[in-house]
Amino acid sequence: MAQKKKGKIGSSFDGFLAEEGILETCEEQALKQILADQIKAAMEKDNLTKSAMAQRMQTSRRALDRLLDPKNTGVTQQQAQELAQESTWLFDQIGIGPGSRVVEIGCGPQGCLELLSDRVGAEGYVIGVELSELAVATARGFLADRGITNAEVRQGHGAATGLETQSFDFATARLVLVNIPEPEKIVAEMAALVKPGGVVALHEADWIAHLCDPAFPEWDRLMQALVTYSKENGIDLYIGRRIARMLRAAGLTDIRLNPLASSRLRARSQPPTDLSAICP
Repeated sequence: MAQKKKGKIGSSFDGFLAEEGILETCEEQALKQILADQIKAAMEKDNLTKSAMAQRMQTSRRALDRLLDPKNTGVTQQQAQELAQESTWLFDQIGIGPGSRVVEIGCGPQGCLELLSDRVGAEGYVIGVELSELAVATARGFLADRGITNAEVRQGHGAATGLETQSFDFATARLVLVNIPEPEKIVAEMAALVKPGGVVALHEADWIAHLCDPAFPEWDRLMQALVTYSKENGIDLYIGRRIARMLRAAGLTDIRLNPLASSRLRARSQPPTDLSAICP
């Protein structure tokens, strides 16, 4: 018989946060704070106003204000809007039909909930799983404001959702694995949740293409901060190239990859570039 040793108070703050179930929420908040601090430092160094910094970043003053406020969920909601076209394209390839049961892991304050709700219709159902308490509350408010009744959001960990296994037709996650340690656990949970013949779809990033040309010192400092943070927290910024292997390891078959290339300066109406023809 083994007895669990009591940890010393303060011996592992991360351990304490994990036991309280808020480690990933705190890490997410810390990353947002890093971004805000790097932007503020660049503004102070070059004596830039917010308007000037927004122009240099080729964004709006309003968007910059959201970036500078780590507690603001507007950045994530803006991301949902900007990625809606790519997600729509992905769901078109899969062919999610009316009556489907769908789960979105790491849905955040909005995610793909509305897109999926529209596709499954009144006979279908969508469940979003999100760890952050603030994001869950925001997502529930979003569904209520939109009058969406065939979807709900539950607070929980993507690697242990507590949902019934083999009960969903489709499981999806968008830009989740690139932000967390031990992504294999998320993929394994998603594979377990879908029925035989069901589909798991991941919309992920690979930072190999995160470049700024011409060179921009503030960008380089920001990227270095993100790389350092990621390494220290077991996060793989190049997770995109590992997706196929992870899906196979989870026991999934008929795996397809559709690489997409996006530009920050792309016109809003221009669709993402499909590279599947040259990168099968």
